[in-house]
Amino acid sequence: MTKILSRIKKAINEIPFTIRLSLIPAQAHQQMAGARKRKRIITKAFLWLLPLIISLIFLPLIGPVFGQLTDRQTRLSQYLINNDIPTGTEKGESGFSQVYYEFDGEKFFVTTDAHPHGTVDIKGEYMTWISEIDGNWQVFLYHIPSDTTLQLTRSGNNSNPQVDNGKVVWEGWRNGSWQVYLFDGKTIGPITNSPLALHPQIEGEYIVYSEKNSIGLWSNYLYSIAENKKEELAVGEGEFVQFDDGNIYYGASSSNKKRHPLKAGDIFMLNLTGNSTSLDAEIAHVEAELARLRQEAALIPQVEEVQSASDSVVIIDNSIPSATSSGNIKEATGSATPN
Repeated sequence: MTKILSRIKKAINEIPFTIRLSLIPAQAHQQMAGARKRKRIITKAFLWLLPLIISLIFLPLIGPVFGQLTDRQTRLSQYLINNDIPTGTEKGESGFSQVYYEFDGEKFFVTTDAHPHGTVDIKGEYMTWISEIDGNWQVFLYHIPSDTTLQLTRSGNNSNPQVDNGKVVWEGWRNGSWQVYLFDGKTIGPITNSPLALHPQIEGEYIVYSEKNSIGLWSNYLYSIAENKKEELAVGEGEFVQFDDGNIYYGASSSNKKRHPLKAGDIFMLNLTGNSTSLDAEIAHVEAELARLRQEAALIPQVEEVQSASDSVVIIDNSIPSATSSGNIKEATGSATPN
């Protein structure tokens, strides 16, 4: 009996599918087609509704977390408009010093790679630092709100990066000497070409730095990014130069410094500085000339009275004492190490 049933089943399977369908009653055939259609509709509906179902299940769980992240980013961006946040380096899991910033009492690490990092500077939404890669220190720029990092240098040795509004200045060791380099938001290049240039600082559209000439004399300069032009601030005062809330200071050191009488924008607007003498010397010269003229004006009646009484000659000493200044000269080395 089993063999008979097996032969019947085999015979049915050998019948073409189209013939087998024709053997099924028309009503049953329609019912099968409708069932298959309903199955396809249900499957499509389920696949369409599945993401919505998952969202409804997990939204109460991930919603608060997502809201906190969005709220933190919004508050961070608003805070950075007028404030700087704490930054620094700390030894990470890789064993190397990593860059971080702090906000809301938490540390957020922006580097995690197997390189040492240092000399972090921040201004507003931007951070900069140097990382040692293949034995040389390279400059990086980081935008905090967008969590975006840009490597600015890939060769030579670099040190002391400073940032303001996405623009970065630093010292680059090229061809046996340190020069000042600038990233203006679009291009990168040197702004100095001297025996030695150090201590760049940036504030808005202006940069201050110091140069030492071939005879070892330091000069302090102000550079306009917009005008691609520099003006000399002082000669022989020392290698120290610094911005401080719009004012410019220079001198032998931070404890032995002078404040420039003009701010950066005024210097370029009035164009009062010269190419070989400091502005202080020019001001002193003008003041001395005014004093001499006042002295001559005061003595004119006395001179006429004396000459009318006799033929004696009155000699007026118009010599002006010269003001000299000196500064300590500090020799620079060709090594770059993070502060």
